[in-house]
Amino acid sequence: TYFLNTVVYSYPVKQDKRETAVVFWDLVSLEAHTKIVTNLKFLVAKGDLCAVVLSERGVGLRGKAGKGDGRNEEETADAKKASGDTFSIQLRNAIGAVVDVKTLPFAPKYVAMSSFHAAAANDRTVYTWQFQSQVNKTGLGNSTTANMLSGAAASSDSASSAGSSGNRGQAKLRMFDITNTSFSTAQSPETFQINTEALADPICCLSISDKYLMVGRKSGTLTRFNLPHLTPENTYTLRDREPQRMDFNCTSTKLSLIDSNGVFTILDLEARVVEGGSGTGSSSDEKGSGGDRDSANASTAAANKMLLGPLYGRRLNVERKDVWDMKWSEDDPDMIVVMEKTKMVVFHGETAEDPVVSSGYLARFQDLEIRVVAMDDLMMHPDKTSRDCVVDFESKSLREVRDKISAEGLQAGYAYADKNPHQRLWKLLATAALEDLDLTIAEKAFVRCGDYYGVQLVKQLSVMPDKMKARAEASVYLNKFDEAESIYREIDRKDLAIQLRKRLGDYMRVVQLLQTGGGNDNLVREAWDKIGDYYADRFKWKKAAQYYQQSRNLEQLAECHYRLENFAELAKLRLDLPDDSPLLVSLAKRFESVGMVDEAVDCYLRSSRPKKDAVDCCVLLNKWEKALELAERYDYPQVELLLIKTAVGLINAERKLDAVELFRVANKPTEAAILIGDIAGTVAERNVDPLLAKKLHVLAALEIERHRRQAVAKAAAATTDGGGTGMDIAQTTAATLETLMFTALDGGGPGGASLGGTLAATLGATLGMGTADTAAGGVNAKRVSKAFTNAWRGAAAYHYYMLALRQFYSGSMDAAMKTSIKLCEFDDILNARHIYSLLCLTSLRNKFYGICSKAFVKLETLPSLSEAERDAVQTLAVSIFTVHAPSDPATLPEPYLKCLELGRAYRACVISGRAIQDSPAHSCKTCRHPLLENEVDKLLQQAHHQPVQLGLGLLADSGRKEINCPLCHFRQAFSAIPASSQPSHNPRGGFK
Repeated sequence: TYFLNTVVYSYPVKQDKRETAVVFWDLVSLEAHTKIVTNLKFLVAKGDLCAVVLSERGVGLRGKAGKGDGRNEEETADAKKASGDTFSIQLRNAIGAVVDVKTLPFAPKYVAMSSFHAAAANDRTVYTWQFQSQVNKTGLGNSTTANMLSGAAASSDSASSAGSSGNRGQAKLRMFDITNTSFSTAQSPETFQINTEALADPICCLSISDKYLMVGRKSGTLTRFNLPHLTPENTYTLRDREPQRMDFNCTSTKLSLIDSNGVFTILDLEARVVEGGSGTGSSSDEKGSGGDRDSANASTAAANKMLLGPLYGRRLNVERKDVWDMKWSEDDPDMIVVMEKTKMVVFHGETAEDPVVSSGYLARFQDLEIRVVAMDDLMMHPDKTSRDCVVDFESKSLREVRDKISAEGLQAGYAYADKNPHQRLWKLLATAALEDLDLTIAEKAFVRCGDYYGVQLVKQLSVMPDKMKARAEASVYLNKFDEAESIYREIDRKDLAIQLRKRLGDYMRVVQLLQTGGGNDNLVREAWDKIGDYYADRFKWKKAAQYYQQSRNLEQLAECHYRLENFAELAKLRLDLPDDSPLLVSLAKRFESVGMVDEAVDCYLRSSRPKKDAVDCCVLLNKWEKALELAERYDYPQVELLLIKTAVGLINAERKLDAVELFRVANKPTEAAILIGDIAGTVAERNVDPLLAKKLHVLAALEIERHRRQAVAKAAAATTDGGGTGMDIAQTTAATLETLMFTALDGGGPGGASLGGTLAATLGATLGMGTADTAAGGVNAKRVSKAFTNAWRGAAAYHYYMLALRQFYSGSMDAAMKTSIKLCEFDDILNARHIYSLLCLTSLRNKFYGICSKAFVKLETLPSLSEAERDAVQTLAVSIFTVHAPSDPATLPEPYLKCLELGRAYRACVISGRAIQDSPAHSCKTCRHPLLENEVDKLLQQAHHQPVQLGLGLLADSGRKEINCPLCHFRQAFSAIPASSQPSHNPRGGFK
């Protein structure tokens, strides 16, 4: 089918499948829109819409029995076949989008459509859908006009219209039975009862126009119903003919028919038959409504005349056999084209033109041109449309007037058009007259075809003194733009040629004309800009950016770079803009949307907007360090309060790690370290993996180290900038600051205990780190000292604890005992019960019973033990020391004993856990903890032969002569030892 320059056809998606592809092929843009539907039954189109009838399985259609039908009577074969299907009719536009849908109450056999109605029928029931009224179509949508135009329908069908309002304004649904001959039979689907009885004279075809609905029956009876009232107007009878297809002409005055034998005839519906059936136009094989045209039945005709009025209908003297397609002209009620086998024949009234060989399907007949679609060629590759499948043919009159004009001149063409008047012929004659500048004939032709603008053009051309310019204007009207441009250039009026191309929107040609001379730079930039707009409208941003670059349209160029996600070029573009440019704000918002905070802040600061927008941008993108810096520079104290509020909210929501990340982003290492220390303390209290506790303490220590480095760097810079005498002053000041930062919080005085900031005070209060001091702005010094004063102490505690366990399980009992003694100085961080239990176990295995006895004494006196646990410990100690005397095989160095008895700290190697007295040792540059030289040498020697992960969890690289510090895990560089020196290595993984 065909509508609105769109060819609609269907083809199966796959064999033995219910899915069908419906293609909407636009012949103007050559775009094809494919829609997949299920169980396609019918496809018809008219006006602005296309009707698609589909069936869906799963929901049965149960018709209501009519009077005398009975519920227990058997259904017809067709009803049984469709009892499991639901049929729907969809209205789709030219791109295949669904506009409206209605469900049919029966299985349709025949479907027809007009510009305002859709009709479907089975053997006896007719269903009509008025989806659009002529009032809405013409824009006369007020209620008064609607009532005037639909007067009788509103009164007779008020009940049906109330329950059947559709989605398109005044949509109405009507149904009627073809056997009911009452004056007004149409009812709404809600009140209509479908009769399923078999009919001896069923419906065999259907046709609908803007005025009438024609229903054809198997006996040859044609009943015409008016629209929208659906009252029967007239009945026409064709003898010995079963109509198979019918179609109204453009004025609904004639009806073309193709019967079951393929015989084509035309019925003049408005031809009046005089009394007695013997008047002009009567036919021997045709009769009007209930009356015979034969003079022998004059009495019957007179009786019917009293009931139904005058009789109408006459069959024209037109008959063709083997006709399979037909199409009425859309602008001439007397012209129709039919397809007879492989010939296309055009009829004008009862006169047939010379046939043309064609086997395509008729799509449109308008302006004396027939458009034919070669469906056989198109269906060979249905998914690949080709314009070659659509052919336009001219009618005989159009060809003859063209030949007359070319052979005999305009006067002969005028005489032919006057003899055979048609709007298309006058239009053709006017066009030919304009080409020859025969303005007299052109004006007459424009008047005859009703072209007001053409008449005005002729008047303008008649007063032009320059005939060449007049010829150019005529060429423009005839869409011969290249010819008009060449004429302008011949008369040396390049400005008119440029103006013509600008009116046409052909700015590529405008640029070419400007480059050959004429115009100015503003015109060139405008042309480049318009070309960029052309590509931007089609979303070809890369091409558009090239032309915007040449026209220096920075606003559109920024839009193209943003669409292309070319943010590097967008960042460069901001540098070309002057300060306070309105485009800076737009660029800032674009940068903000993609997270480019530095560029966004730069644009906000250079724009006329308040500086607060830059601060808000940093806060929105979680760049708190930048936000605090800008807030301090431009005096916006609300930012720090917002940071406090955000951090407190995260902490209260048990999202402390997110709060740590927030402080890190905001460059607040002190607060981050305090919070990490609190998390580590919580982890230790819950007795979870000590490795996780160590990682948290290392992270807190690194934050403190970062804070110290920043403070020292600022102090050194301030000393140098303040007029210091040299590097000695800066180094002295830095060293003094570092010493104070290590010791300021140890004393517990008011000056040392306070962090001196609102943020730290609020954080301390949130974490419960102080009472009265917190309320005054300080934080409890004892708790803070764990996370700030000696930042690495918590990490060292868990490191030595894991080292002792690793040595114990590897069999190095002596090293495990000494490392366990080191743990005694961390009884405020680690669980004291775990420390002394491990020391008892390692010293017992190492046969240092004196150390074991002291460890048992420490364990027994722990206040956290219950009486039952204390009795069990004492009983175990008695059972051990009744067998072994509490003495040691050798005396341990003094640092071990002082640490065990008094908890005094000593320097211990982080690799082996041994005390460092006079032995040479290295110091880690990050955590400042010692590493014995001989232990480092062992690692380097082993890495020379086996650069893999060692037993102590260290990574060694013989090529770079580096190892990772076991405590902080930062890389440390050392001198390599010759490979010939082999370390004394315990096979079970420990170092002696």
